[in-house]
Amino acid sequence: MKNAYIGEYRVPWANTIAYYKFDWNLNDSSGNNRNLSLATGSVTYWTESWWAKYGYFNTSTYTNNYTGMPYNSSAYTINIWYKRVGNNSGEHQTVADFHTWWNYFPRLRVFSNEVWYIVSSSNVSTSNTDTWSNYCISISNNTATCYRNWTQVWQFAVNSYNNTLPYFRLNTVWYVSTAAYGNYPADGRMSTLIIENKARTAQEVADYYNLTKSNYWL
Repeated sequence: MKNAYIGEYRVPWANTIAYYKFDWNLNDSSGNNRNLSLATGSVTYWTESWWAKYGYFNTSTYTNNYTGMPYNSSAYTINIWYKRVGNNSGEHQTVADFHTWWNYFPRLRVFSNEVWYIVSSSNVSTSNTDTWSNYCISISNNTATCYRNWTQVWQFAVNSYNNTLPYFRLNTVWYVSTAAYGNYPADGRMSTLIIENKARTAQEVADYYNLTKSNYWL
């Protein structure tokens, strides 16, 4: 299979577990057939630029659990472009839930109209509200480093894990949106989600951001 390009960035298929372009569907474009499906609601697809498509998820839309996503805490990267759209009145709204168990993997959430990383009972704001931003979680040897654009915003230890994720879902957590847990679907636009079985270095995170930011008019 030939490499795919996102603007000037070449997707490295050798390391790619899944690649979601949101190109009018939730299919995995890596060739690994890890396609997602909706549990409820509908996704509105649109074009941000020649190179960037996105899916708009509202607060009534989330995907079914995907139970076969590989994960290795020794070397792993999740990278997504995201833009918050609506207000959430302070509730926790989950954008992406790569869930094993507590303290294995961070979630990306919207809370009090900002985008946050959260793991177990700890969390950190990325200080972003309603602009397109690139969010990257790079895990190397059980240490997760979280970036917004090319800037590191958080680093912490995660438990060792090398298996398939029991739960992987977009726009809500594995136990669905319930007031008891305060987890609701978010209101925002998702674009270019790449999952890799390697840890991106800080330089690679910066290079990717700089090569693709013009796709989002940055």
